[in-house]
Amino acid sequence: MFGRETLGELEPLDARAGPLRLTGYATRGPVTFPSRRYQFLFVNGRPVEDRSLSKAILQASRDAIRTDRHPAVFIFLTADPGAVDVNVSPAKTQAKFADAGTAYRLVYHALHSALLSGKEERRLRSVPSESEIAEARDGYAAAGGSPGPPVGVPAPARPEPPPPQEKKIPDIVAIGQHRGSYILASGPEGLLIIDQHAAHERTLYERIRDRIASGRVLSQKLLIRALFEAAPDEVETLASRFEDLQAAGFEIEPMSGRSYAIAALPAETTDRDPGETLREALAGLAEAGTGDEAHRRDRLAASLACRSAVTIRYHLAPEEIRRLLADWSRTSDRFTCPHGRPVVLLMTEEDLEKFFKRR
Repeated sequence: MFGRETLGELEPLDARAGPLRLTGYATRGPVTFPSRRYQFLFVNGRPVEDRSLSKAILQASRDAIRTDRHPAVFIFLTADPGAVDVNVSPAKTQAKFADAGTAYRLVYHALHSALLSGKEERRLRSVPSESEIAEARDGYAAAGGSPGPPVGVPAPARPEPPPPQEKKIPDIVAIGQHRGSYILASGPEGLLIIDQHAAHERTLYERIRDRIASGRVLSQKLLIRALFEAAPDEVETLASRFEDLQAAGFEIEPMSGRSYAIAALPAETTDRDPGETLREALAGLAEAGTGDEAHRRDRLAASLACRSAVTIRYHLAPEEIRRLLADWSRTSDRFTCPHGRPVVLLMTEEDLEKFFKRR
């Protein structure tokens, strides 16, 4: 399911409680997801759904990483025959434990401990370096597990360190986050209120734009190609702007009729649905019209950045906020997003003193 670069972010699970033995893996650090779709539970080798254990996984994740994102979790429970009944449903997809409390505590503590051990490595996802972009391996077997992948799931990209600083970056110190949408920070200019989506969008836009302009294609392979059914107008855009899509990192193969197979995505968009990502890219290119190549690719970068940036009403961990601010502070235009909306509200010392009638 995941690429080999993700193996370095897997934390092993190994715990025992009475007749129950738990093994498996959980992703740590930057490898988290907006939903729980990558969480799998097996009991005596069978995939099962168990409300109590699902709740244990959810609670352990919330208590350890304290964000609304979720780690990928692969838990394999083995139990003595008398400790669990896997025949409680006709499809045998449920399990009934003789001691449900022990099973809950085992799952919670094993996962919670594993996530805490990798907590200090959490940081906002960045674009992977060229050396880190790798072909995905055959399913979870590379990590010792057995579950297969959903169709069209990209292997999460591993972050790369920020680029070397070419000039001194003003110190911007995070103060906090307001309602999961705005970052409060202190800088040399004064008090900053930053739209987190717009700031991240600006960062991604410049990164994608500069990469396309330099001819550096960074793609993330899909383990299984995603099928894309194009609308009639999208077929025309695909044909006329195929090279622009390739320059951004898409790998697309025509099939029959209006059907296409997506084999790879731009590296910055690995959390997105492949078809949705391509559709947004096509919309950006269509909006650019018949402009020159530089203009088309600029609009393509803006479309990809907007849809890939962190959303509002999304709570970031302190280290994620620091990383976002550091990346944003390196951009060439910190004050507007690619679509012209403001990124930051600045209140200088003079503004504050005047407002509070101190001068």
